Amino acid sequence: MKPKERNKFYDMGKITKRPPRNTGEPSKLKVKGFGFYLQCNNKLSKKNRKKFQEDSVRHLGDVNENFKKCSGRELVRLDIPEELDFYLTDEEIVSEWNSVYDRYGGMMSEFSHIWEKEFCNDKKVNENPPLIITLINKIDYLEGRIKKLEESQRFSKNRFSF
Repeated sequence: MKPKERNKFYDMGKITKRPPRNTGEPSKLKVKGFGFYLQCNNKLSKKNRKKFQEDSVRHLGDVNENFKKCSGRELVRLDIPEELDFYLTDEEIVSEWNSVYDRYGGMMSEFSHIWEKEFCNDKKVNENPPLIITLINKIDYLEGRIKKLEESQRFSKNRFSF
């Protein structure tokens, strides 16, 4: 094999270029929050699987604690698992975890700051929602009116006191 041909595939006698490894899309193999990935055989390493098993129960407990006052029907509707089914394949477990993380990651104590950076980064910190802007405008207007009333009262007291 020539040195130039190392980075190329052979497809039925034709030389084609290798597809790019990073296309800019997020990996479907990443375990969100934990920061580790599935291996090339679509399995977690033993160390990562053990850590994931232990910690996911605690984090799902944080989420369930926040919804403790909800009735059973509401919990079913919210689709929050109490624990992950580790009899599934690692790929299925990771996809289930990632969907729960996307919806409720802000309620998990260890991952709340990571989740906020990931999902709340689109909005600027200084940008206020329209409701808050209208309330601020009303407060400013009322403060101005109060100042005018106080000035008129001072003027009327000074005017009639001899």
